[in-house]
Amino acid sequence: MDKFIKLPLPQRMELITQTAAKMDMSPAAIEKDFWVCWMLRRLFQSPLKDSIIFKGGTSLSKVYGYIKRFSEDIDLILNWNEFSADTEWNPGARYGNSGRAKMLKALDEWNAQQIAESILPVVQACCGNICSAALSPKSAEIIIITYPKTCVASYIRPEILLEIGPKAAWNPHAEHIVRPYMAELYPRLFHSADVCVTVTTAERAFWEKITILHAQVKRNSALPSRYARHYYDTIMMARHPELKSRAFADMKLLYLVAAFKHNFYRAGWADYPNAVPGSMHLIPTERILSELEADYENMKREMLPADAPDFSIIMQELVQLEQEINQLTPLPLDIRNYPTMEP
Repeated sequence: MDKFIKLPLPQRMELITQTAAKMDMSPAAIEKDFWVCWMLRRLFQSPLKDSIIFKGGTSLSKVYGYIKRFSEDIDLILNWNEFSADTEWNPGARYGNSGRAKMLKALDEWNAQQIAESILPVVQACCGNICSAALSPKSAEIIIITYPKTCVASYIRPEILLEIGPKAAWNPHAEHIVRPYMAELYPRLFHSADVCVTVTTAERAFWEKITILHAQVKRNSALPSRYARHYYDTIMMARHPELKSRAFADMKLLYLVAAFKHNFYRAGWADYPNAVPGSMHLIPTERILSELEADYENMKREMLPADAPDFSIIMQELVQLEQEINQLTPLPLDIRNYPTMEP
């Protein structure tokens, strides 16, 4: 991939624009996709490789191909076993409300310290003199990677947000290969462009998305920005019958996901104990529907292919998916007492 970086600017632009035209994506998306893959390669060849797992929407497009949304940022799970070794806490254990609050506070503080003192220097070394890396002024969990951009877009940020945290389950996971879109079309130029990453399974990602949507139904505050992607991702995954069948067959995994979120991301409005068949809710309320639609239209212009479904179709298929999930047989278990998944 470094061969591409060394090309003169006109040649780089030509490859980017040609790939964008052939893949029906914006040039800015193609360019950022390259830098996301380049950064993943550096990270999973660095001393961090045994302590991190790749997750999130970018993994759904780059690893599994279940969605056509381009690679935007990098979400990494940091192994919390190192936190347990450094402190008296065990995130996989159950605590009372007071103990749980203290454990989560200690976990956040440990994570911020790890990122600032141990992880950031490694990421900066990965960047070399090609990119730059700095802590986000808005979040202790985010490192901002600035790459030498040549394309400009309004919705696509000209930087990669590297979000790192231990509050996500380590299992199940597997090793997979990712490569830049340009490498798929111009393999000779991108010799050895394959990147081996450790990533959470698609089945877990499916239930993660489902529970994200369920949690928003009763939200009593404004949605976070750029949230429409979760609704698009969910429907794109559900359109793959083999994935949906595997996820539906693994009801234990849904319960583990919901229990994990109830333990680590508890909020009264999230209602994770009812994120199970028979009481699952995916359809957004009228209060946030127009907000979601506007966000989706912005995303559609630059992040999605021309054949991306209309927002109304997303909502129609979401109704069907909610019905399918609620017709499944629930387990005779209470999410509030169900164990979270050990990393």
